[in-house]
Amino acid sequence: MTIFSQPNSMRDNLLPGSLVFSGEQKMEKPHIRCFDYTKLDVKELEAVAIEEVFPLARKEDSVTWINIDGIHDVALFKAIRDGFEIHPLLLEDVLNSATRPKFEAQENHALVVLKAIRFDPENCKVILEQLSFILGAHYVLSFQERTGHYFDSVRDRLRNSKGRIRNQDADYLCYALIDAVVDNYYMLPEMLSDTIETLEAKVLSRAEAEDLAAIYNLKREIVLLDRALWPVLELVNGMRKGESELISDGLGPYLQDLSDHAQQLISSTQAIREMTANLQDLYMFTISNHMNQVMKVLAIVATI
Repeated sequence: MTIFSQPNSMRDNLLPGSLVFSGEQKMEKPHIRCFDYTKLDVKELEAVAIEEVFPLARKEDSVTWINIDGIHDVALFKAIRDGFEIHPLLLEDVLNSATRPKFEAQENHALVVLKAIRFDPENCKVILEQLSFILGAHYVLSFQERTGHYFDSVRDRLRNSKGRIRNQDADYLCYALIDAVVDNYYMLPEMLSDTIETLEAKVLSRAEAEDLAAIYNLKREIVLLDRALWPVLELVNGMRKGESELISDGLGPYLQDLSDHAQQLISSTQAIREMTANLQDLYMFTISNHMNQVMKVLAIVATI
């Protein structure tokens, strides 16, 4: 079900910062989960209303992570705007599921928008879902269009005090969430490569018109993947430039590592693009060779 709280023509007439949801509603109602932690302790809770987590986020002796699944409830976002004093322009980007991945810094908050990516090999389709993060002084708000598994590794590290996450500030938590999303990208080149190899075997065996359609569809999905990956490199570099005082200098090496991962993924996608182009050439060669064989047989028959 696709929902537009206002038609696009009406959205154009709204004032900047107007909280209007635009996209596909993927959950019946939002789900709020919260982690509040220090070096020595962690508390986990599920909230019925966003107001329940306001006192936790206002504390300065702990880090609070509020994750919200479902971004279609405008009333919820108005409560978030008022309770956390977040600039409405940032929330406007969160509510628009077509927002391009980016990093944006305001005086007291910073916004990161990413695309979670998964590949459906059965239908040969890249599926994108928007993930957004708002970083505050002692808290991080994360937003998903639907309940997903992207942050399970971060939750495990918090519960079991693995790594350095419980010893760091909110900016490190934000980095860890972004890193979890980028790590999830790594399975995509391998799955795309497997799909190309399957198509290649089929083309070598017997090239058919549907194979060409599958190749063109694959090229279109790789372009979609490329458009999601390049902005990741840009937003990470934006975070490294020190545009926000909420991001400490100590986070620099981790952001550099994240930038390296993004660059590696872009290189892998370019290799996949070349494999697809080679597959298309193979298809055309196979069809041409088949036609030559047919013409040869017809020539022999005509001679006889």
